[in-house]
Amino acid sequence: MSRRISLRRLSLGCAIALSLSASAGAQEGEDHAAHHGAGMPAGGGMSAPASSGSSDMAKMMNPMMDRMINGEGENEHGHESRRQPPREVGLAWLRDQLDIDQAAPGHADHWFGISPSHLLLMLFLGLVSATLIALQIFRLRRIGAIAGGVATAKVPAKPEPKAAPPATRVAPAPAPVADSAGLAPSNAAAPAGASLRKPKSWAGQLRVVQIVRETPSVLTFRLADPTADRLPFDFLPGQFLQVEVEPEAGKTARRSYTIASSPTQRAYVELTVKREEQGVVSRYLHDKVVADDLLKVSGPFGAFTFTGTDAQSIVLIAGGVGITPMMSVLRYLTDTAWKGDIFFFYGARSTEEFVFRDELERLERRFPNLHVVAAMQRAPGTVWM
Repeated sequence: MSRRISLRRLSLGCAIALSLSASAGAQEGEDHAAHHGAGMPAGGGMSAPASSGSSDMAKMMNPMMDRMINGEGENEHGHESRRQPPREVGLAWLRDQLDIDQAAPGHADHWFGISPSHLLLMLFLGLVSATLIALQIFRLRRIGAIAGGVATAKVPAKPEPKAAPPATRVAPAPAPVADSAGLAPSNAAAPAGASLRKPKSWAGQLRVVQIVRETPSVLTFRLADPTADRLPFDFLPGQFLQVEVEPEAGKTARRSYTIASSPTQRAYVELTVKREEQGVVSRYLHDKVVADDLLKVSGPFGAFTFTGTDAQSIVLIAGGVGITPMMSVLRYLTDTAWKGDIFFFYGARSTEEFVFRDELERLERRFPNLHVVAAMQRAPGTVWM
């Protein structure tokens, strides 16, 4: 590269020398003509053209020399650009087009080409991310500790048989009753583990031994084994039975009803049913079934159960006749003198349709760990709870 530049400079020098030599020769010719002017024709016919030719040659050579010098400078600039990295050449061109001054060497970026402001921003974001991760880990550990505490909760000890409250209820309104001798409610709790193991399904006939009117539209049917003084199956609080009836000759209908009684009562099971105008089975039970009738029953079914071993306290929420599974749970917990807090929230349209109102008032007075909150939509002139 340097040899090529030297040759170009040498050629440029030679051209300049030749032009100067030509100019000197022209000047020497003029001097010679002036010296021998006597021998020349008058009027200087030869000296004038020579002088004019030299002047024209000088005028032509000067622009050519300027162009050669400028071209050499541009050539030098091009070679200088080729010796620079392409990135620097591109940035230099962009700065030239945008009129951006090149940054001073003292303001160069540090720390792997990252500015201090970017480093501070990255540090701040890293601290925020670490804090969020720590909070999430703490929350998961707290949830695990709570879940572990619930899973390892001890089973409340069952009371002595004499400490259990009586399970008899006083019906708020008279109803057709067919009591059977020897079927009075038993206050004794079930044998250890009998009501806590998973029940087996059963199908057969049960006798209607008693019908209790809870509200104007709700009846409770107490069913018992017609051949024994004990139920032929076990169940858990919250399970249901399927009842099959024949409302018309040759036509059967099946409906499922939640058990409202406690598993501690071994002699009977109770189903609380609300009469619905469009309900085939509920209308049949209310209008046709009387005490001492036989009903086809199968079950128990359902996994919505609570026996007191799942938590140290419980919240029960029900409305209308949906109170039946909650009453089974509540009766079982009170029969076994469960030590945990029981919060019972119930809603009905009016106090007239408040199912199990008398029993709930009695249980709340008897058990300080039971807290009942009732809400009525229409209750003019009445007070409850």
